[in-house]
Amino acid sequence: MVASLAIKQRPSDSCHKYVIVSTRGTFERPGSSIGFRGMIKKTLATVPGGIERDVHYLAAPDMTQITTLIGSRDIQTLIKKGLETCPSQTYALLGYSQGATVVLEALRKFRGTSTEKAIKAVLFIGNPYQVPNQASTVDEDGGNSTRASQGVLLPLIRPIGLTDEWVKSGKALNICYRKDLVCNGLAFDTLNMKHLYYGFSDRVQKQGSDFLISKLADSTPHKEGDHKGKGERHAESESGRGTDYGNY
Repeated sequence: MVASLAIKQRPSDSCHKYVIVSTRGTFERPGSSIGFRGMIKKTLATVPGGIERDVHYLAAPDMTQITTLIGSRDIQTLIKKGLETCPSQTYALLGYSQGATVVLEALRKFRGTSTEKAIKAVLFIGNPYQVPNQASTVDEDGGNSTRASQGVLLPLIRPIGLTDEWVKSGKALNICYRKDLVCNGLAFDTLNMKHLYYGFSDRVQKQGSDFLISKLADSTPHKEGDHKGKGERHAESESGRGTDYGNY
């Protein structure tokens, strides 16, 4: 089932400096998330050598979290297979609403591995698992008015929230709109007006593009396997079997 829903990649003759992996929110149609289009367009135009890839998963309400795990698996395979062919390639992971959950689950799987080092930026908007009082959280104006808020789903699965390591690394940005019921922990209403504002806010898009540009323009090329043991190489080889993801 996972293989059949994996991210579809087109073959390429060359590797890329970086790949922006965008994961859309609940009810969004397959393809690029409206929440990130402006910032991704600006980043690709400013920092040469990049490409966007969109996670293919159901993006539908699912209390079992199966859809989230499918999306997370897609991200894991995308990066692992990409690094096999292009070991210097780096990645930025973007998640909107349910897409933020997908990215957070993928980060859990990568924790402590050499593959994690290839991820140069992580960006969330409308994050239902927002951890309160993390320095990486800002409101739509770049202020701290929503920093103390707890995502509406965090009490259900606390370990899925962004780790302190990512916050301290300076490679994470979590934007939570004022009065967005989801990231402010008031209600699980993905159709509330403020939760839908991110893609239409010039301020949010500028914050996102400024952050991505700063991380990807100066990103140090990643060399897969530099600090990897035999056991980890074997495990990644086993988990990466199946769909051919080309150079991404």
